[in-house]
Amino acid sequence: MTRRSLGSRIVAGVVAVTALVVLVGAAVTWLAAREVLERNLDRELDQRSERLRRMAGFAHRLRPPPPPPPAGPATAADQRQRGDRHLVQLVESGDGREVLRFGELPEGLRLADPAAADGERRLLVLPESRRLRVLHLRLERPPAPGSTAAPTALAGAVALDLAPVDEELARLAAILAALWAGSTVLAWLAALPLRSAVLRPLRELGARIDGLGADDLAARVPDDASPAEVAGMVVRLNGLLGRLEQAFRREQATIAAIAHELRTPVAGLRAALEFRLLAEGVAEGERRTLESCLATVERMQRMVADLLLLARLEAGREPLQSVETDCAALAAEVAEEWQARLPAGRRLRLQLPESASVATSPEHLRLVVGNLVGNAVAHGSGDLALTVLADGQAVRLTVDNPFAGSIDPARLGEAFWRGDGARSGGDHAGLGLALCRRLCRLLGAELALEAADGRFRAALALPIRR
Repeated sequence: MTRRSLGSRIVAGVVAVTALVVLVGAAVTWLAAREVLERNLDRELDQRSERLRRMAGFAHRLRPPPPPPPAGPATAADQRQRGDRHLVQLVESGDGREVLRFGELPEGLRLADPAAADGERRLLVLPESRRLRVLHLRLERPPAPGSTAAPTALAGAVALDLAPVDEELARLAAILAALWAGSTVLAWLAALPLRSAVLRPLRELGARIDGLGADDLAARVPDDASPAEVAGMVVRLNGLLGRLEQAFRREQATIAAIAHELRTPVAGLRAALEFRLLAEGVAEGERRTLESCLATVERMQRMVADLLLLARLEAGREPLQSVETDCAALAAEVAEEWQARLPAGRRLRLQLPESASVATSPEHLRLVVGNLVGNAVAHGSGDLALTVLADGQAVRLTVDNPFAGSIDPARLGEAFWRGDGARSGGDHAGLGLALCRRLCRLLGAELALEAADGRFRAALALPIRR
C-alpha cells in the first residue's frame, strides 16, 4: 500500500478547502446575481403591465394589428439589435381576437392566455430556444362613448426576452469559474511554503533524534522549542527512551554480574588443569584430553574478559589515558605476536611507515588491532595484509584478507553474531568486532567494516589532533 506523505496531505487539504470555499462563494454570488436580475426583470414587467392597464381604457380606439410580414418572425438577435426586448399582446377573452400587439412574435404564437390568472408569471420557451418571461393580465375594455354595451373582458400578456439576462449570467459564471481556477492554483502555490513551515518542527525533531548517540543511553530529545502538538510526542518519546535505558542498564548489569561470577570458577578450573598437566605419570591420552580442556578454558577466560570489558564500555566506566603512540611500532608488535599462531601456508604481510604517531590509548588500540588481526586469521582463507599509513590528518590502519562466504554488512560488529562457518564454531563468541567498534568510539576513531568481491576489509582511522 502506497503511503501518502504528510506534506502531500497538507497541500491537498489546503487546496481542497480553498477550492470548496471559493466554489461555494461563487455559487452563492451567481445565485444572488440571478435573483437580482430576475427581480429587476419582474419590476420592469410590473411597470409595463401598469401601462397596459392604462391603455386598456382606450382599447376601443385601437385597430387590429396588421398581419406579420411574409419574411417570417424576427429573431431574438434582430430584436436586441433594435433594442426591442419586450413584447405585448392583448386579446379578447371571448373569441380570442387580437386587439393589441407590440414587438415581433412568431406567427401563430399567443402570449395572452384567457385561462391565466391576473398577475400570473410564466416562463415561455420558443422553438428557436428563445426564452420569455411572461406576465399575464385580466383587463376590461369599456364600451365606446354613448354605447350601452357591457364592458369586454380582455386577456393581456407582457413578456421580456431573457437573452440579455442569460448573457450576463453566463459572463458572470465565466468570471467566477476563472476566479475559482485562479484561486485553486494560488492555493496550491501558497501551500508549498506552508507545508515546509508546518513540517519544519517534525524535521527538527528528526534531526534531534538523529543527534542522539548510540552509546549515550541517558540522552533525551529537548522539547523546549517544540510546538505544543510536537511537545507531547517528544515527552512520550523521552519516556520510551527512559524505559529503554533502564532495560539496557539491567541487561548490562546482568552480563557484568554473570561474567564476574564466572571469572573465579573458570580461573580455578584452569589452575586445576594446569596442575594436573604438571603432575608426573599422566598418560598420553589423558594429557591430550587435559590440553584440549585447557584450551577451551582459556577461550572461556578470554570471553569472560571480553564480556567484562564490554560491560565497562557500555557503562562508560572504562578509563582512557591518551599518550603519544607510534601506531607503526604497535602494529609490528601485534603482527609479531600473531606470526607464530598463523595456520600453515598462510602469511601476514606488513606495510608500515617508519613512524605514524598519534595521541591515543596504546592499551586500547592494541586490543583493537589484535582483534582485527585475530578476526582476519580466524575467518580468512589466505594471506592477510596489515597496512599503516599516515597522511597528515589521520593515521589509517587497514587489515585485508580473502574471505569466502557472505556477510550481512548491517550486522557486522553486532555482539554474539556469527554469520559464517567459522563464527558458528565453538572457538569464537562473536565479541571481537563488537569490542572493536566500542573501543574505536572510546578512542574517537572511525572503523569501517566491509565484505565485497571475496575480501573482508577493516579500515581504522585515528585522527591526528593538533
